[in-house]
Amino acid sequence: MTTIHGILECPLLDHGSKSEGRRAILTDDDGKKYKLYRTGILPSGDPFFIPYDGMHIGVTGNVEEETGNFLVTSLLLEDGTEVFPQTPEIPAGEPIELPPPRKPKKLIKKKNK
Repeated sequence: MTTIHGILECPLLDHGSKSEGRRAILTDDDGKKYKLYRTGILPSGDPFFIPYDGMHIGVTGNVEEETGNFLVTSLLLEDGTEVFPQTPEIPAGEPIELPPPRKPKKLIKKKNK
């Protein structure tokens, strides 16, 4: 696990496209930028980071140096509060019963007369 400190920004990216949304970007104290994301959530439009937009925070997680992405496990606020994102729950419903597969119809060959 790595902790990086910097300014969190959530700019609107890809304006007017299908992938338009706010993307959490942390600029560390040395000026390097990291694209933040959480497990199981699309990074564009993730509401978890929005309340911390513009704040100097610490981000704990795993950095992917080759891509500049950072998998966030927690945020560390200036007052020492550590914030843990909730893992999204996939709604579970009642199981459905599928009908048995159909047997393929045999090909009928017509005899040429």
